[in-house]
Amino acid sequence: MFKKIAIVADHRGEDYKAVVAKALSDSGVEYVLPTYDKGEGNDYPDVVKAAYKLYTSKEVDGLILLCGTGVGMMIGANKCKGIRCVWANTVDVAKLGRVHEDCNALALGVNYR
Repeated sequence: MFKKIAIVADHRGEDYKAVVAKALSDSGVEYVLPTYDKGEGNDYPDVVKAAYKLYTSKEVDGLILLCGTGVGMMIGANKCKGIRCVWANTVDVAKLGRVHEDCNALALGVNYR
């Protein structure tokens, strides 16, 4: 079980952070909604970099990454040392990624709801 999860999103996933936050809150999971310098951009590489900083500083032990398809976030996150990110379009895939692959990050595509 994760102690604290960061919910991050690029420009396409920004509107869905509150939905994910409510689901985590309803489940009793602590989360953070980090802010980052939007002057640098709000595309997935910038967001993954900000999330990774939270992870490496041990402020969070899990990540939820939101973008249009989820694929960009997954690719970016899996390039970060210590991150194992699953792209999931079903609950079963997300669970299997956590249980069998020890994933600590979940990428979701907001265009697939």
